[in-house]
Amino acid sequence: MLVCFEPPPERLRGFRVGPLGPHIESFASLISQQGYSPAAGWTKLYLVAGLSRWLERRHVRLEDFDEHHVSAFLQERWRRVSKRRGKGTLLSLLRHLRESQVIRDGKPGRLSELSNIEEQYGRFLLDARGLMESSLQLYLRVARSFVSSQLKQGKLRLDMRIPTHLGHRSDVRPDSVPIHVGHRSD
Repeated sequence: MLVCFEPPPERLRGFRVGPLGPHIESFASLISQQGYSPAAGWTKLYLVAGLSRWLERRHVRLEDFDEHHVSAFLQERWRRVSKRRGKGTLLSLLRHLRESQVIRDGKPGRLSELSNIEEQYGRFLLDARGLMESSLQLYLRVARSFVSSQLKQGKLRLDMRIPTHLGHRSDVRPDSVPIHVGHRSD
C-alpha cells in the first residue's frame, strides 16, 4: 500500500515562519495531492521553511518574491549541503503562489512555457526515475538543446499539456502515458 504525505495541521505550525508561513498549509495540500511520500513531503516543507526564513532575514516581501530569490537561496544553500536539490520544489511553490494569486505573474524572469516543461521533466526524472541531481543537470542540458533546436526549426510544437494528476506518480509507466508532439506538415 502506497502511503502519501498527509501532514496533520498541528505539525505544520512550526513551518509557518517568514513571509511564506501563511501559505504553508496550501502548499502542503498541493504536495499531498501530487502523491508524494511522507519523507519527500516533509523534506519539501523544510526547504520552503528555510527559504521563508532566508527571505525574512533579507527583508524580502512576499509580493517581491520571484525566480531570482529562488536561485540566490539555492546557490547559498548549495555551498553548505552536498545534495543540489530543491529547485523544482521552490519553482513549484512559486507557481502555486502565482496560480493562487498571492503574488503577481507579470514580472521579468517569469518561467516560460519551455522552462515549465523542463521543470516537469526534471521532477519526473528525480521522482519517478530516481536520478541524482548531478545526473539531472546533464539530462536537462541535452533535452533543452534538442527541444530548442527543434522549436527553432519549426519541427516541434509544445501544445500538449501533461495532466497534473500524472505529474508525480511513480506508478505510471512512461509507455502508458500518451505523449503527443505535433509536427508541422508542409
